[in-house]
Amino acid sequence: MPNLVSRQEIALAWVVLKSRNLVHGEIKSIEHKTFESDMADLTKQELDRGLKYFESFDGFFKTGLFKSVCQNLDLSAFGLPEPELAYREAASHCHEWRTWEFSHPAVAKALLETGLAVMREYTEKSSKPVFLRNYQVLCRRVMAGESIDNPIPKAIPSHIPKPASPETAKLHMEQLKGLFA
Repeated sequence: MPNLVSRQEIALAWVVLKSRNLVHGEIKSIEHKTFESDMADLTKQELDRGLKYFESFDGFFKTGLFKSVCQNLDLSAFGLPEPELAYREAASHCHEWRTWEFSHPAVAKALLETGLAVMREYTEKSSKPVFLRNYQVLCRRVMAGESIDNPIPKAIPSHIPKPASPETAKLHMEQLKGLFA
C-alpha cells in the first residue's frame, strides 16, 4: 500500500495553491474540505508533482486537472484511451457491448461497472462522472500492473442527507396540511 498524504500535507498544499490565487476559501471551508477529500488517495510524491506543475499555471484551476497532473496519467503508454474518448466509446457502444471490440478492456470494464442502464438511460451529466471515476480506478490498476477483473468499490456520495428530527418532520407535516385545508 502506498504511503498516502496526510491531512496536514493537503492543508499545506491548499495554502500554497491559495498563495498563487488558484483556489479560494479558508482552511475548513467547503472548498477546502472538498479538495481534501479529493486528494486523500494521493502519495506525497504525487502531490508534490502537482504543486510543481502549477507553479506557473495561469489558466482556470480545476481540482480534477490538478489530481490528474499529480497522478501523471500518461495513459497512452499503457494503450489506454484518454478518459473523454473512453467515455465517448462506451456511451456510443453500450447497446452492443457484447460484440463491440473496445479499444482497451478497461473501457469495457468501466462500462459494466458503471452499469448499462446508467449509460443508456441517464443523461451525460449523470453518467459521465460515474464512468470517469470507474475508468480512473481501472487506469490506475492497469498502470500498477494489477488485474482489472476485481469489482470497483462504490464511491461514497459527496452529500449524505440526514433525516429530519421528529419535531421538524411534524412541523413540515402541519405546514403541508395547512396548504390543503
